[in-house]
Amino acid sequence: MASPSDLIPQKYEVLKLRNGLEVVGMTRDTTKGIEITLPMVCKLNAGQTPVETLATFYPYAPLTSDTSVVVPIDHILHRNVMNQQYIPFYDEASSQWLEMLENNSIPLINGTTKRKYIDKILQNIINEVSDEYEYEEFDLEFEEALPPKDKKKLH
Repeated sequence: MASPSDLIPQKYEVLKLRNGLEVVGMTRDTTKGIEITLPMVCKLNAGQTPVETLATFYPYAPLTSDTSVVVPIDHILHRNVMNQQYIPFYDEASSQWLEMLENNSIPLINGTTKRKYIDKILQNIINEVSDEYEYEEFDLEFEEALPPKDKKKLH
């Protein structure tokens, strides 16, 4: 019979996978590998000043409704305890993600008016930029270019 300690993740860890990705989450060892509950990926970006850093957590497998994943031991290069400083941010992001999963309320904008508006604006920008360049002029310049005199030189 399973005990409560078998069901509750034991610690917060960072796992570096063989594919180079780092996954963070609440982990516990199983016979099949390391089970990660609410696995997330953390991206660190520089803030507005050199001493600021923004930590952004996003789901490891956002297209699934599974709340945990088992990573085989041979897929892990390195594992370590998560820095205590990041745990509150991970907890906040993972709980928000879990709530969205449970309520089927992931804020997708595909097919919405907002997305269509964004696509229209981007297409207008692309059209304006492409109209500024006369591609035929570039083609003529290339065709009229003389080959190098010294065939051993690349430029």
